Order: sequence, then C-alpha cells, then structure tokens
Amino acid sequence: WITYDPSNTNIFYAGTGEGWFNVDAVEGGGIWKTTDGGTTWNVLTATIPNFASPSNQQFAFQTVQKIVVNPAGKVFAATQYGVWQSSDKGTTWTLSHAPSGTVSSPANFCSDLEYVGGILYAGFGRGSGTSVCKSLDNGATWTTITPPSVTGGRTELAVGSAGTIYAVSDNDFSTISYFRKSTNGGTTWTNVAIPTAANLTTDVTSGQAWYDLILAVHPTNDN
Repeated sequence: WITYDPSNTNIFYAGTGEGWFNVDAVEGGGIWKTTDGGTTWNVLTATIPNFASPSNQQFAFQTVQKIVVNPAGKVFAATQYGVWQSSDKGTTWTLSHAPSGTVSSPANFCSDLEYVGGILYAGFGRGSGTSVCKSLDNGATWTTITPPSVTGGRTELAVGSAGTIYAVSDNDFSTISYFRKSTNGGTTWTNVAIPTAANLTTDVTSGQAWYDLILAVHPTNDN
C-alpha cells in the first residue's frame, strides 16, 4: 500500500508484506518513506520487523495492509497486530487499537482503514474475528460499530458522504460472509445483496473472498 501526506505532498509512505495467507506470500520489511517525491526512499527504523524474536511492534509491521494520513500529517497503519499511529511522521509509533488482548489473534488483524471527514474507520479480521470500529478523535479512543449477528474474517470498508459506510467480509477463507450498509455512521445497518456473476458458481470473488476483496464508493453517488 502507498499513500501521501496531505500536509506535504512530497512525502509518501509505502507499506510492505502480504498478509492474506496465499502460499507465495512474502513477509514485509516495514514501512518505507520518501520526502522528495519518490527520488529517494528510506525504511522507517521503528517499523523494521525482527523475524527471529519480534516485539509486538516488530511483529505488527511484518504485514501492512493500508496506510492513511490525516490532514495534520498523523500517520495510521493497518497491521497484522492492530492499528498503529505516528504523530512524528513515522519516527515513533504507538498502538492505537487492537480489539483482542492476544497479539496474534485474527481479531487484531487490521484489514482496512478509511479516513473520511475527520473520522477514522477500521475493519478487522482474517479467517475469523470480523469487526468494524471507528474513532472520532484521531485514534485516541475507538467505538465498535460491527453489524449485529455477523460472522466473518477479512473485513473491507468503503465510506461515502454523510455517514454512509459499506462493510463486506469473507467466510472462513472462501465466499463472502456478509455485505452491509449503514447511512448513520454505523449505528444501524441494512443488508446488501451479495453480487454474483452468471459464469460463476459462487459470488464474484469465485471462492477467494479471503484474497479478492475490495470496496469503493462512487464519488458522487453513495448508492
């Protein structure tokens, strides 16, 4: 994943590592940063993994699913151990949110991050442990807004305007488990029909919802 700092568009961050259990997956080397628009890059020392005997932080940055940067330049990273945050542009990091107390729990695997209108949204899960959380104060505190009575793993989000959120999750490394929509910031949710295709026997992920899963909202039409 790669993104830029809206407070300085010469700064980009690139996260590394494949977290989806594909047989040829490669562990990452942390987060890389450029301050000159991509001419030169350096790894952020605090994110370098230690594969032999990792700390919680070094374990986390072995896979980075997504990075978002708020307008003030604060960086958030979706890792295999929760959401991590940096207020000094990547020099130091602290754990912002992990739903479970166990470091390697699927419930702590942050599969997606979205930052819209001053609100940070996070999807969690890998194989199991699905949840959706949001923060109204740039990662200081979090509220769980998971749709009720759902099960799933990898959870992908898409956020539109005026509190519209879509959430989709895989079902035990195979098909789509649930697809939900909220128009009030996650207070209540409604069901969305899981898309299918005429030439497939399953949903559009063709049995690879654990790997082939992404969402986006049309920029001018939340429906």
